[in-house]
Amino acid sequence: MVDTVPSNEPLKLRAGDTWQWTRTITDHPASTWSLVYTLRRFGEDPITITGVANGDTFDITVTAAVTAPYKHGVWDWIARVALSAEVFTVDQGKLEILPNIELEQIADHRTYNQRALDALEAVMENKATSDHLQFTVSTTQGSHTIQKMTWEQILAAHATFTDRVNAELGLKAGVVYTRTAQA
Repeated sequence: MVDTVPSNEPLKLRAGDTWQWTRTITDHPASTWSLVYTLRRFGEDPITITGVANGDTFDITVTAAVTAPYKHGVWDWIARVALSAEVFTVDQGKLEILPNIELEQIADHRTYNQRALDALEAVMENKATSDHLQFTVSTTQGSHTIQKMTWEQILAAHATFTDRVNAELGLKAGVVYTRTAQA
C-alpha cells in the first residue's frame, strides 16, 4: 500500500507519526520563498514547521520522533512565506493532533459527562445494599453529617447525564448511547 502525500495541510495528524504534505503557493514559489508554519494552542509551546523547496513546491515533513511528544487537541496554525524582509501570511486554519497512543495509553479520555454517568451507575449498583440516606462521622475536629442522594435524585441525575452523553456521541458519530437504570 502506497500512501499518497496530501497537497494541502491535513485536518488531523497523530502525535508519534511522521507528518507529510506538500504545498504549492503560486504567487510565492518555493524556488525563491521560504515557508514556515506555526501551530499554537493555549498553554502549550508553539510548534514551528519549515517547508523544504522541491522546485516550486514546498515539501513538509516532520519525523515521528519530533511529533511524539506533541500534545493532543485542536491547534491553530498559520502559514507564512518570507523573502528577505518581505513576510506574508498565506493561509491559516485549525488542525487536530490526535494522541500518541504509545505515550498516552493510560490517559482517561472520557468526557466529564461520561465520567459522571459512570460514577452514577457505580452508585446505582451499590445502592441496593446501602439504604442509609444520612450518617454521621466523628473526627478529631467534631462530627460531620453526610447525606447521600435519594434514589429519585440519582435517577434524575442519571437521566440528565445520559442525555448529555447521547448528545456528545450523536455529534461525534451519530450513535445514541443508552443504558437503562433498574429501579
